[in-house]
Amino acid sequence: RQEETIRHGASVIGIRRGSEEGVYRGDLVTGEVTRISRAPTARVFVDGDTVLGLASSLEEVTALDLRTGEVLWEAPCAKQRFPCVSNGRVSYSESAGTERTRVCTRQSRSGDTLWATEVVPARISSVALHEGFVIAIGDGLRAYNAVNGTFVDRADQPRFCAGPGVSTPFGHLLWGMHTHMFEVS
Repeated sequence: RQEETIRHGASVIGIRRGSEEGVYRGDLVTGEVTRISRAPTARVFVDGDTVLGLASSLEEVTALDLRTGEVLWEAPCAKQRFPCVSNGRVSYSESAGTERTRVCTRQSRSGDTLWATEVVPARISSVALHEGFVIAIGDGLRAYNAVNGTFVDRADQPRFCAGPGVSTPFGHLLWGMHTHMFEVS
């Protein structure tokens, strides 16, 4: 049973759960379907020739070669639903102890850490990329420069559960089940 798919060029990347669990690549030209990973995966993201999978536990990010399925790197992450993948980078939160969390940006293909910043106190449910900022969403919002991780701004809100952020033409970031706006310009 197909759970999630992403179209990427002439391929479709998807995950299945159950007895045939794993990450699959389907060729839209030939119709050939190949399992590239047997790992239990909750979500997949594609960046160039790299597939980034969020483990079913929501506590590990794994990078796979799109063509071969070879594991390029793995890293623990704080329990979350939405890492942010864009332009050769993946940003997500990782646990730095019981009360601390770090927002981390790595190169998608190599896994090299580009920057990591501790957020105290914070429970981060997801991150979003918005006009050159990485926004950590959880117990309020924290905005960081996407290139070097420098802290930019914060907005404290009551605890909420958020999905991915969406930018608007007005320079605001919308997130969560209710519409909240956060000015990052």
